[in-house]
Amino acid sequence: MKAIFCIISILIFLKFFWIYSNDPKTKISEEPGTVKIRINKKVLPVAEIFIQKQINNEVPNFKIPEIHEKKCRWYGCVRFNSNVWDVIEYHPPQINHTYSTLGFAITTNGGMIRFKSHYVLKYYIPKFTGWITIKAEGINFKTILSLYMVKEKYQIRLTSCDVSINDLKMRNSGGSISDIINHYLPSVARDIQRTISGRACSELQNNINKVNNILLNSSTIDIGKGYKLNYELIEQPVYSRDYVEFVMKLKFLYEEKRTIITTNLGFSYTSKKCSVDVFNNFLDIAHHNLMAIITKDNPEIASNLRTSCEFFSACIGDLFPKLGKLYPNNTVDILIHTKSKPNITFANDGIKLDIDLFADIFINPWKNNTKSLARLSIKPSIITINAIISKSKLFIDVKQDISFEIDEVFSEIGSISWLVSFIFKLVLKSAVQNFIRGYAEQGFEIPNWQNLSIAEPSKILTSNDTIFFDTDLTNL
Repeated sequence: MKAIFCIISILIFLKFFWIYSNDPKTKISEEPGTVKIRINKKVLPVAEIFIQKQINNEVPNFKIPEIHEKKCRWYGCVRFNSNVWDVIEYHPPQINHTYSTLGFAITTNGGMIRFKSHYVLKYYIPKFTGWITIKAEGINFKTILSLYMVKEKYQIRLTSCDVSINDLKMRNSGGSISDIINHYLPSVARDIQRTISGRACSELQNNINKVNNILLNSSTIDIGKGYKLNYELIEQPVYSRDYVEFVMKLKFLYEEKRTIITTNLGFSYTSKKCSVDVFNNFLDIAHHNLMAIITKDNPEIASNLRTSCEFFSACIGDLFPKLGKLYPNNTVDILIHTKSKPNITFANDGIKLDIDLFADIFINPWKNNTKSLARLSIKPSIITINAIISKSKLFIDVKQDISFEIDEVFSEIGSISWLVSFIFKLVLKSAVQNFIRGYAEQGFEIPNWQNLSIAEPSKILTSNDTIFFDTDLTNL
């Protein structure tokens, strides 16, 4: 049986550990790649709204199991059996969350729930049947949940749990001899009271045990595009009446088995304070695994990639005449990838990206013709990026012009002339500016989670190799 008001709270409790932080004064660990997250009291109103919605969806499916009673008197033994009790009416209680030095406290008060069940009363051979309804008012649920560390993984501890009902009333809806059935109502009421209070907590513990087994056996989080995160706790969480704070270590994984990089993160409520090493470590993954491919699959540039040019049309064969002689009537693929690991620094005026690129030219398809015919070294100027959060979107802005230095690394199709270099600079500059303009105008959509969205105003600040996300959530 599912606990009435608890299980969803566990899941939300875990979710908010991953989402929030809000203390600009939180100190960053001296260990490279550290982020510390502190969840403070500002998260509680948002959590209460969300949990209330989940409870309203969950309670109508709540059932009390069958009840079997046997009473013996001087006139003999009577057996009472009820079917599963179904919810027929529900008014939600008020939910409150607080922090304590023991963990995350959840309490409820008020509310009403009404159950109905079919019963059979047997006295020797005769049977009497009917319906009984239960009305429980003033549902008081008190529990404290906490996270702790076992084998570097999260575990949930049910520190305390208590459920009581202020007023419980039962009514026989007919079909049986009222004096006989009324004789059983107090006993059935006690069973219902014990079921709601005792079984709710035991069932909550059972569900916690299942979650704990999952947490022990699964340590990866899928972040898309073949990338995953593997986490390990390196400290026990710290609890106080004002916040919860914890530290973990993350491993970035790619293609499930290969570990690309390892970084230490600490998590401190609505703000995250991240060391620059975290971003540089992720760029190291991109350096090993990502590249841009320019092929004839793009109809807008397909003709420009031909080795033999048509009349009155420009193509790469004009820039490399030898290419057209060696590989007539073909097209080329251009692969752009990083020369070395990109580097990010945070400064007062924004995020600075320093990147070196290679552009390799292959005969299409490049996967079947793995020999590079020419390689260009591309060095953009240092790019200063400003990030802005607005209307649940992340916008980027690059204010300065971007210039490029292009050099030949090797070439089997003729030397890289100043004209080739000039044209590549124009094409790259136009492509980069169009890319930046698109995201400056359209932005990256920040996905909503369970009707929770980024609230206004939200800020992204940078200074001294640290980026600070000052964000709140709002319920849509």
